Amino acid sequence: GGKDLPATTHALLGRLLFHTGAVEQATALLRQAQQRDPADFWINHDLAAVLWWGSKGKAEKLHEAVRYYQAALALRLT
Repeated sequence: GGKDLPATTHALLGRLLFHTGAVEQATALLRQAQQRDPADFWINHDLAAVLWWGSKGKAEKLHEAVRYYQAALALRLT
């Protein structure tokens, strides 16, 4: 199943879903991937991007996106 796929595959699938307009599906897939692999830079980055660009100005989604961007940055700096 999808649990056996590498994090990079989840990131790619999430990006593809987002760019085809399936924002909710991309968000759900990336959230699951982030829970399984919270120390993956690209999963945190892509989840943040999907939340940011798919937020439609909703403050709670923007705040959540910032938290995942911060996590990605912290992973990149370590």
